[in-house]
Amino acid sequence: MSRPAHCEILDRYDRFVGVCFRAHGREVNRWLVESGNAVDWARYSKGSYASVQRAARSNGAGIWRGEFELPCQARAARAKRDASC
Repeated sequence: MSRPAHCEILDRYDRFVGVCFRAHGREVNRWLVESGNAVDWARYSKGSYASVQRAARSNGAGIWRGEFELPCQARAARAKRDASC
């Protein structure tokens, strides 16, 4: 199994929002979303993972096996406001 070769920090506010790649070149972020172990936050990814998230959701992968509410939707519901995600 390869180890992450490098990560690129993309956030302009010094928060760790990055893209990591395995030594063989596979993008870790994409793999996490397509396996249903992470969600695409289009606000930051500019929709880079939308298609693999749709596939993961339709295949019932990972968090999509049952009912799942996006964290931004849950926070909005608790605050009684519209979700911005």
